[in-house]
Amino acid sequence: MFKFIFTFHIFVLDGSLVNRIDSQFVFDSLVECRTAEMLIQKQEDPNNCTKQYTNQASNNSLDNLDMLMKSYYDSNGDKS
Repeated sequence: MFKFIFTFHIFVLDGSLVNRIDSQFVFDSLVECRTAEMLIQKQEDPNNCTKQYTNQASNNSLDNLDMLMKSYYDSNGDKS
């Protein structure tokens, strides 16, 4: 499905190392995406809120985890 994708990075300090975590939110409309972008970043980035193909149907982390696990099991077979 095609969604407007707002990408962002989270930086986590782990001891003396800084780890970057790439993440994203998906939206059905450009207006929704730009609204979230302004709330989070306070500025518009032309590289954000681009319409792209994604399997991520929502911003619900449990739904996305289920999608990833289904994809994994479909490609590797359920080995439980």
